[in-house]
Amino acid sequence: MGPDPKIDRTKFRVSHKTAKMVRSKGKIGIYEEDNSRDVNARHYLESDRMKPHYEAAIENAGLEALKYALEGCKAVDLPDDAPPEAIATVAAELDVPVEQIRAALTGETDLWLSSCRSFYNSPFDAPGKPCSKSFFKCLGCGNALVTRRTLPRVIRFLHHIVEKRATMSDTDWRLKFGESHTQITREVLPRFPDAIVAEARVIAQGIGADILILPELLA
Repeated sequence: MGPDPKIDRTKFRVSHKTAKMVRSKGKIGIYEEDNSRDVNARHYLESDRMKPHYEAAIENAGLEALKYALEGCKAVDLPDDAPPEAIATVAAELDVPVEQIRAALTGETDLWLSSCRSFYNSPFDAPGKPCSKSFFKCLGCGNALVTRRTLPRVIRFLHHIVEKRATMSDTDWRLKFGESHTQITREVLPRFPDAIVAEARVIAQGIGADILILPELLA
């Protein structure tokens, strides 16, 4: 039998405290009973043992933001004067706060093709910054709510990009408008009843025939 192994109890303390930090998701204040906030931050939150958790958190947040950004717009098939009960039902179905549905129906948060749930909290930009994407990127954004009121503009934009197909090479057209065409025809229009789409098509005929799209918006 050899000598008894030496045990450094301070190592157990670090491991134990780090494990508690992980369980609390880094909430320093919970464990200030035996260390100051600065000591906790310096010895535990900044330790190498925490780095894998930070890296995983950053990766998960990025994937979550990407998933949200790519989930596409939501269709709000309600009249502008929908009763509170109907608004609440649709809000629950879409998992969107009632006040955001109400704002979309009143036009308060309208852009061009859709209503935006949070223009200064875009999944593509830092919080607090205005969305940097061009207007037709709304159709692929989880912040966008297409309503009956914005649907005619969506259809007018669809007419525009179909017309452009005759004046552009197939490669250029697909690069600039292919995604929008697919989003409108396969994701937006099918979410509304045929009668609502037919009415929107009639309204779209009265929208200006020429739509100017600045070159920088196509980048």
